[in-house]
Amino acid sequence: MIYVLAALAGLACAALGALVGALITAMITALAGISDFEGARGMVIVWLGGPIGGVAGLIIGLWLVLRFYGGHRGFGAIAARSAGIIVALVALTGGGIMLMLATDATLNRNGAKPQLVFEIRFPPGTTLPPGLRGIEVELSTDRNTMPALLQRDRVRTGERPVLAGLVELAFRTSRRLIVLRMPGAPARLFSLKVPATPPHHDSFGPWQPVDFVADSEGQPRPAGGEQGFEIRYRTRDPNIEYTLPTVRFELGLPENMTPPARDTISVTVRNGDDDNKGSIVDDWKRSDDGRSAIAGLVQLSGTTRPTLVIGWPGAPSRLFAITLPPARHWTFEMVDKVMPAPPRPAPDYGSWQAADLIEEPGREPQRASDDGVQLRYYLD
Repeated sequence: MIYVLAALAGLACAALGALVGALITAMITALAGISDFEGARGMVIVWLGGPIGGVAGLIIGLWLVLRFYGGHRGFGAIAARSAGIIVALVALTGGGIMLMLATDATLNRNGAKPQLVFEIRFPPGTTLPPGLRGIEVELSTDRNTMPALLQRDRVRTGERPVLAGLVELAFRTSRRLIVLRMPGAPARLFSLKVPATPPHHDSFGPWQPVDFVADSEGQPRPAGGEQGFEIRYRTRDPNIEYTLPTVRFELGLPENMTPPARDTISVTVRNGDDDNKGSIVDDWKRSDDGRSAIAGLVQLSGTTRPTLVIGWPGAPSRLFAITLPPARHWTFEMVDKVMPAPPRPAPDYGSWQAADLIEEPGREPQRASDDGVQLRYYLD
């Protein structure tokens, strides 16, 4: 009983100590002139003053009960029992958190939900209806059913058409199916090999065949020898993509090359199997070294081999590799927010670099020769 009472007193004093610590820290940071810019002062209060006060309050609460109610006099006896109580509290708290996470089926409750990005490949000779009329794709799980968004701009035609789309993964479950419905045909069901809590991937997995076929009536049956319908997919976490930097660049042309019209220049960044469209943000101008230059930007959506692809009519697309800085541990990012840092110099473009590859429609990328078309960039 004494240990339960000590634990309750410790928790109560910890809450009071955290409040007092936060108030004292708020006064000290105000006197020290720490700015509220980007929440620097608040971070000091929350991550420094509050925890220190809470730990001090916990220790004081345990000591008071063990010393005056439990009758323990020696420092060693009180310290040993306090340590045991703290370990028990940490274990109970950790167990409670793990139990809560294990029983909460909702993914990313306080953020954007992960998504399944997929491509469905049809049998040879299939002709898709105009505007994909009548074609429906949905995600079916043991917890919900969610219609997919078909990305019509990513549909590929030809001998084997490819349908592209994405759907939100709202719940934690390992029982997921993608259901393809077409007019006058049975539904095709693809069983997804995706973990209950899906990680972020930049690239598609391998193609896998349809698993089940379902007529309008009756239970789904194994697809058996049905050939031709295949799916590949990847899971995407928008919360990761939102934190990735923007590439700000300048495209430079040699003096003897006529610049193309601004609105004819296409900008795309490739990250694995993910593409993001960029834009040109300025008109042609003369750079500091005499070449014609135009500025643009594009948001990265992944970290797998990011490549900037720039093209315009009458010329092959040029591919420039983007080098990302080494990933920093989250603790360093936290220090940057808590500790006031001197203002950083304004970012500037790096050195000019030639294209790594050139690409023409329907052909594999080829090694580029330096024809004077160059790029320089920085990450914002």
